[in-house]
Amino acid sequence: MPYAKLEPTGCGIHKGRIKLRLDFFLNPDDPNYDKHHIYVPVIPEEGYLGKVEVDGSPTNQKDYEVWLDSLPHIWRNNPFHSHFIYPDKNASNTDVKAEMERVLNYFYAFHQHCWNTEQQFCGKDKDGKVVGLWERVPSQVGQVRCPFIKGDSKDFTANQSKVQNILSRVQEFQVDVSKVLPRDLNIGEKGTIDVGSSAIDRDLNVAISGSSYVHTLVTRTNPANTEGEIDTIEIYCGYANAGNVLRVGSFKETASNNFKCHDGYEIGQASVGYNEFTGVALDITEGEFIGCDGKQAGYLLTVDQGSSGGSGIHLKEDFAGCDPDDTFLQVLDTSRILSLYGTGTGAGGEENHRRGSFFKMF
Repeated sequence: MPYAKLEPTGCGIHKGRIKLRLDFFLNPDDPNYDKHHIYVPVIPEEGYLGKVEVDGSPTNQKDYEVWLDSLPHIWRNNPFHSHFIYPDKNASNTDVKAEMERVLNYFYAFHQHCWNTEQQFCGKDKDGKVVGLWERVPSQVGQVRCPFIKGDSKDFTANQSKVQNILSRVQEFQVDVSKVLPRDLNIGEKGTIDVGSSAIDRDLNVAISGSSYVHTLVTRTNPANTEGEIDTIEIYCGYANAGNVLRVGSFKETASNNFKCHDGYEIGQASVGYNEFTGVALDITEGEFIGCDGKQAGYLLTVDQGSSGGSGIHLKEDFAGCDPDDTFLQVLDTSRILSLYGTGTGAGGEENHRRGSFFKMF
């Protein structure tokens, strides 16, 4: 049966509140195990030593592929889904594990439904026509998809202590799926926010972090259509060393090619191939763009891009720009498209927001 465990690189404090990242895995006897059990190269610490462009992409793609094929490869079990939860500082370990089991049960059932009906989960097909079922799950109190309430700054010390305590015993926080799975997946109409482009395999891999650098990417394709909160992020990564840390951000263009980060969110470690993260809390306003960075040097992390078909990508070299209020100027590549997509809920009525303690409402 599937299991859930904490991913420490995605745990911490976000806007004054405890943030825990849960990764969900399939076992060999689970249906569709092969979809997330992949054969990947072991990237050496020094990375690719051939010539590269300013954005980190190889000058000679064929030589790069030959180098990758020559590396030792291993089988890796990727998460079939990742989800963030925000427990109250007074939540017990039993409460945390109960919530881990609840969301694991939901997403395993959700994925089974999508697999059985041959529907793609989050995101779109290559033509952008098929919107995933998750976009149709409304954000409502008591449901898995529910907007994030910013924590009180006075709780920062207590929240930080709680996170550190949990991470010191991270191996204790692993749960298995229940025997009885939820039947009501709460699938309704399409959600209200959509930004970026389909997280699919494309023809270019561009690094946002490497052995000695970090870069920031911002995509102009499909700016946000309304104000609200992005709670789901999808990204397709060509290559990813263990230990990498992915961040995403919303960006406002303050002048031609000048950007200011509105809000940022630390995802944590990304895997090779398709990644999906729910429970994210990223503020965005209408007309803003989505982007990402690698946060820290020393770990290879590449994001797939298409050489054409998009509205362009901004690349800021040697700069991790997903902290709120970061500003930078960078020239636009006018045709590329980035495999980074976000969806969420627009700013709405009071009925869409959490009230009270996190765990008391479920």
